[in-house]
Amino acid sequence: MPAITVAMRTEISQLYVSLFGRAPDNEGLGFWVSSLAGGNTIAKIAQSMYETAPARAYYPLYATPSEVVTTFYTNVLGRAPDAEGLAFWVNEFNNAVSPGTFFAKLISNVVNYSGTDAAGLVSKSLFTNKVAVGQFYGESGGTIAGAAAALTGVTAVAASVDTAKTAILNPVVAAQTFTLTTGSDSFTGSSGNDVFNAANAAGTAAGQTFTVADTLNGGAGTDALNISVGNASVYALSNVSNI
Repeated sequence: MPAITVAMRTEISQLYVSLFGRAPDNEGLGFWVSSLAGGNTIAKIAQSMYETAPARAYYPLYATPSEVVTTFYTNVLGRAPDAEGLAFWVNEFNNAVSPGTFFAKLISNVVNYSGTDAAGLVSKSLFTNKVAVGQFYGESGGTIAGAAAALTGVTAVAASVDTAKTAILNPVVAAQTFTLTTGSDSFTGSSGNDVFNAANAAGTAAGQTFTVADTLNGGAGTDALNISVGNASVYALSNVSNI
């Protein structure tokens, strides 16, 4: 088997962005790159990917050639197709050996565009940037769960690539909310800004949810402990840390 190259990973990432509208996940990137290194052509791999369920979300089987081309322009290139471009690529789709062959040619046209049309140049930059971020995500061990979000905010501006890569390496952790009970609670927060809520019923020790039996650890982040006191006693915070 020929050695796997960075260029191969780029070609597969281009297919993910074009056919699935997301970054490649690490496992999928490895699978299709191995297929490419094993001798399959980009057109054949594009066809195999086109036949999978993820592609149906972008390109339903009932879609007309015009709808397929319009979807590619809108979702991948960030603009509506001009009349001339739409007519040209609809004709290419109708005469292609397979959808895979069509997409391979369409992607190559975008990547290798050398004209002076402003819209075409912006679309090329947008696609190139999406692919760069997508490839980085896949190579960084990305999963399917975050593959679509990885491309959020990527534009034709080069700086958006660095911003997206930074977000991939430093994902925002969703804050968690913990509600104490009248029993013994042991809660450990995340690296997000977590909130711990305790309702201590007025005038009755039995109704207190924040007690000496509880152990609260906020973890990282900037966390908060909210206690509704009433007339009940509030215990010392010796069993609370990182909040």
